[in-house]
Amino acid sequence: MNQEERERLRGELAKLGVKGSYLDSWQPKQDGWRHRAGLNVDGVEVSPAGSKVPNMPGNPDTTVRLAVRGIFPYRPSSSCKCKDCRARAWEKYTEDADGCLVLKPKQEPVEVEGGKVLACDLCSYVTKPGSKNRPASLRFHKLSQHTRVKTEPAMAAV
Repeated sequence: MNQEERERLRGELAKLGVKGSYLDSWQPKQDGWRHRAGLNVDGVEVSPAGSKVPNMPGNPDTTVRLAVRGIFPYRPSSSCKCKDCRARAWEKYTEDADGCLVLKPKQEPVEVEGGKVLACDLCSYVTKPGSKNRPASLRFHKLSQHTRVKTEPAMAAV
């Protein structure tokens, strides 16, 4: 609310007999974004993660109560430190036109002369046409070739 709008509202409230300090005590409003999908009592998703929740009270105690429900005053991202964003596999999600997080569509097999294959999006690997489970072959390829192996530090001699 800018100064002109505040003065106009103060004038309207003064005509009605309301003190001017009432307007100054109004809490600020801010937009929030869902970092966790909103569910109804049946467990069905009614508002997806990443959706905007407009006009939320901006005072600190309300912001804390909304944060418990997964609504923060900033957009969800891979650099966010909240529990829901840390646990989300960001490579599986994309934003739609409304800014909501949606799962990427599954990769469809490509038809080649030997049969249907899946291709790795990080290198030139393609699954074998005769493979029984092409998605699993591609997943294991990505795990073995494109994921760094974590090693434990050397144990100190006892």
